[in-house]
Amino acid sequence: MISVSIRPHVNAGKEHAEKMRGWKAELETLNAESFSKIMAEVHEVMELSGRSKLSDRRTFSNDVLRLEISGPNEDHLSVIDVPGIFKNTTEGVTTKANIDLVRDMVHGYMRNPRSVILTVVPSNVDIATQEIVEMARELDPNGDRTLGVLTKPDLVDKGAENVIIDIISGKRSGNKVQWSVVRNPGQQDLLDQNTGRQSEVEFFRDRSPWNTLDKDRVGVDALRIRLQEVITTRTRHEFPKVKAKISKRLQVSRQIFNSLGTKRDTIEKQRAFLISLVEQFQKIVSYAIAANYGADNIFNKPELRIATEVARRSDVFSEQIEKWGHKRQFEYQANVTAPPVEYASSPTPTLFTPRPTPHSLRDYFEDAISQDNEDKGEDNKGGEPKIEVRTTADKEDLEDVLHPQKSLLLPGAEIMSWLENEYRASRGFELGTFRLTLLPAILKE
Repeated sequence: MISVSIRPHVNAGKEHAEKMRGWKAELETLNAESFSKIMAEVHEVMELSGRSKLSDRRTFSNDVLRLEISGPNEDHLSVIDVPGIFKNTTEGVTTKANIDLVRDMVHGYMRNPRSVILTVVPSNVDIATQEIVEMARELDPNGDRTLGVLTKPDLVDKGAENVIIDIISGKRSGNKVQWSVVRNPGQQDLLDQNTGRQSEVEFFRDRSPWNTLDKDRVGVDALRIRLQEVITTRTRHEFPKVKAKISKRLQVSRQIFNSLGTKRDTIEKQRAFLISLVEQFQKIVSYAIAANYGADNIFNKPELRIATEVARRSDVFSEQIEKWGHKRQFEYQANVTAPPVEYASSPTPTLFTPRPTPHSLRDYFEDAISQDNEDKGEDNKGGEPKIEVRTTADKEDLEDVLHPQKSLLLPGAEIMSWLENEYRASRGFELGTFRLTLLPAILKE
């Protein structure tokens, strides 16, 4: 049975991811015709350029096309075929962004310590110039999980075969990777639908100098055996780590499962569960009000210590009222602190920030508010200095409970100057004293 699906990239958008997951196909057999049909459909779903050569479509994608072949005689492994790394762009096909995308994609799979790296390089090119070989050496310095695969041995120039023979035989110094050589069907073989391995067997048996190589280093069958050996070795090496990771995930899953409580498949059980939640909540609330913070670990979060927070805010409110709750100021005192200059910008706002001592109390207020407006990028433009009554940000869920933010005028000029003005504005014909009606007017103010 062959299942075909698309796995979206982890950073894909929600709509795109749902579209990719929604496409699936089932095949009974996999041949050239069925595979070509599937690929054409996949290109449309993934919106990739293909035979249509649409310029507005991309050439590469981070989404993964997955073919799952299951059966009693199938090997238990996953083969990830990634694009080849390239450095030059092709007009209308690839871009510079594609270069980085492909390299990051290949590097992402190679750096997985549980993966086996198959570095596939043509035999008719210089291995030293292949970036994929250098990447494998950086990620796997000892070559424990890297297998080198040389292809196209029939295209090697005459006289250059010995270099390839030395690489496969392990005679090249500094080469810790074990190399094999295979000969895939050529273009004519594909046209003739001759995809068997008999031509490969005949090539390594009859063609010199390839017939001098060890049999466990040539051909697909030998490569399959070596791949199984490497996978077995990596599995034994990584199994303790995988086991520990699975155990950790299992423990977390069990904790989540236990937190769900008992089964609630009846109305009575559902009611009992809700009642238990209410009781637990009420118990925590009573602990918070009584400041019994050692009774539950939830109070490790300072913001949940309600009694302490209420007491703190009461102190702040008292200080605010004492300093800014009156309309007229008495004579300036040296220990008067500045008004708050930070409000909703931080979870625990700075309530009072000292300022340099001004020449007068009015200057003191104006300096503080002017500095506050500068910090906010605002200009009072000659308006009266104000103070905001709230020092915490609005909460959406508490809009109906909290009072809205308001800006109030700061206390006015010194009271003696104001009393003098009120006295002069209320004088009558009395001598040596003031009118008794002045007191009600002042107290009303």
